[in-house]
Amino acid sequence: TIMSRCQKFELRRIDIPTLTSFLIEVSKKENIDLKKESALLISQSSEGSVRDALSILDNVISRGNPILTETVKDVLGLADNNLVMDLFDFLCQGNVKNALNKFEEIYNKGASLDILAKMLMNICFHTIKLKSGFDSKTFLLDANTIQRIEKYSNKYDMVFLTRFWELLQKYIKEIQSSFDEKQCFEMTVMRLCYVSLLPTPFEALQTLSNNKENTSNLSLNNNEN
Repeated sequence: TIMSRCQKFELRRIDIPTLTSFLIEVSKKENIDLKKESALLISQSSEGSVRDALSILDNVISRGNPILTETVKDVLGLADNNLVMDLFDFLCQGNVKNALNKFEEIYNKGASLDILAKMLMNICFHTIKLKSGFDSKTFLLDANTIQRIEKYSNKYDMVFLTRFWELLQKYIKEIQSSFDEKQCFEMTVMRLCYVSLLPTPFEALQTLSNNKENTSNLSLNNNEN
């Protein structure tokens, strides 16, 4: 009876460019100086929710005008993007010591571990998209981030990147249910570094094939002698 008397509205999420423009427009009407980069950070963090975006904006505005990018990052618990990019690179290289030191540096700056994990996945995701042939101009990322992603796209193999993304997603779920998130994240760093040193299935098959070929050639040479 109650349900039949109710109206149901399916609210869809707003795309990032539209939400970013909306936040800038709202800020102008309130005489708040909100730069596009800051508005973009808020839009991405709100994941398409206008209510969440406005709530974050309200929190940021209370910190002062004009709105600085550093202020937005502080409110959101975001890490410096360059530091996260460095961490991603060390993870892909399998450099455990540098990766742990970089993570410690990010953690000491007060970054949210949940957001840090999502930033790493986002870097990996865009690297895979670029490697798949997508135009980097369509990415809602700053020029420096795109430049570094282009470098990773040329540096790392597609199979490795997709496996890295899948494992990172799996490990993030473990972090969320862990008794000690920092310790679990450090273990995730070490596990990802170890995995990055392992050959991909294709590399393992190629090595096996080469070993068989070498063994066969050696047998032929012995028979001839």
